[in-house]
Amino acid sequence: AGKHEKTRSMLSDTKEPALDIDFHIGLSFFKENKLTEAIQYWLKVPTESQVYFSAHVNAALAFEQQSNIEKAKELLNALT
Repeated sequence: AGKHEKTRSMLSDTKEPALDIDFHIGLSFFKENKLTEAIQYWLKVPTESQVYFSAHVNAALAFEQQSNIEKAKELLNALT
């Protein structure tokens, strides 16, 4: 788990306002099976980011893994 925490720390400390930092932090949490934290970061990805769609699909899949099917459907429907 240490390498993921270090990665998150480095990404959070980045001075450049990159649009996909939250996406990568979300992936880091997901790899540790911390679905709630991953979802929180994926939902923060701004709409103008190139990874916005992927972030919301990932969040929907994580909601599904938490057996929150309604929230997963809601997120996916918002993308269409």
